[in-house]
Amino acid sequence: MLKKIRKPKGDKLDRYRDYLLKGGKLKAEQEDMLGKYRRANALMCAGYSRMQTITILTKELELSPPQIYSILRESIELYGNVHKVDKDGMRYIMYENFMQAATLARKNEDHNAYIRALENAAEIYDLYNTEVAGINPSQFLRPSAIIFTSDPEVLKQQQYIDVDYEEE
Repeated sequence: MLKKIRKPKGDKLDRYRDYLLKGGKLKAEQEDMLGKYRRANALMCAGYSRMQTITILTKELELSPPQIYSILRESIELYGNVHKVDKDGMRYIMYENFMQAATLARKNEDHNAYIRALENAAEIYDLYNTEVAGINPSQFLRPSAIIFTSDPEVLKQQQYIDVDYEEE
C-alpha cells in the first residue's frame, strides 16, 4: 500500500518569502505584519542598533517588548542581519543613505550639504579614482576563437561541464 507523501509544513515566514520572491498573496493581517517586518529592517539598515530599533518600534507600534523582540527576530530571519553583512553590502547601505541625504538637502535647497552627500556617495564607490578599471573597448575588438563540432561525444561531455546554466 502506498502512503501519501506530505509536504513539510514549513515555518510561518514561508508565506512572506513566497510573497516577496514569487508575488504570492497575503491576507490583510499578514500585510500588516509584513509592514512591521519591513519597518524593523529599515531601522536596522539605517544604522540603528537592535536596542534602538526595539525602543523605536515599541513607541511606534505600541506593542509589548516580547512582541517587538519577536518581530525583530523574524525580520532578521526574513531579510537577513544587516549588521553581519559583508563589506559590499554595508557599502551599498551607506551609499543609499548618502543619496537619501542628498535628496533631502536638495529639497531643502542646502547646496553645500547636497554636494557633500554626493561626494561621500561617490567616494564610497571610488568614482573619483581614475585608476578604477572601467570598460575597455579594445577588449571587444579582439577576435576570439569559436570552435564548432558535430561530435556527439563532445556534446555529451559539455553537458556535464557547463554548470553555469540552470534550467527553471
